[in-house]
Amino acid sequence: MNIIGHMLNIKKTNNLKGVNMKHMKHETVANVGDTIRANDFMPREGMNDCYIQGKVIEKGNCDDKYYACYKISLTKRVMNGKDITPKIEDKIWYVPFEIDFDEHDQRVVKVKESL
Repeated sequence: MNIIGHMLNIKKTNNLKGVNMKHMKHETVANVGDTIRANDFMPREGMNDCYIQGKVIEKGNCDDKYYACYKISLTKRVMNGKDITPKIEDKIWYVPFEIDFDEHDQRVVKVKESL
């Protein structure tokens, strides 16, 4: 099933509200203003960290993306365990709410950035 198919899963119910909305896996992790970390892959023994971290500036259907996501202002980029943030030119990144490959519970998490 493609990612768009997960966006709205409306089912008729017998309650007064009439619909039951299904959220995508990481859709409710954070809100605008929160800081998130998105792992490139599931952490595995013997593999160094790879992730992006940033402040959520938009949520949902962002810009021209065909998927629902978090739009973040990048504050940290770690590749192979090394902070490469100063080398990154693009400061706006997109984190999908749900993916088909290598999806896991800790792929997107809300974090508190140190001041």
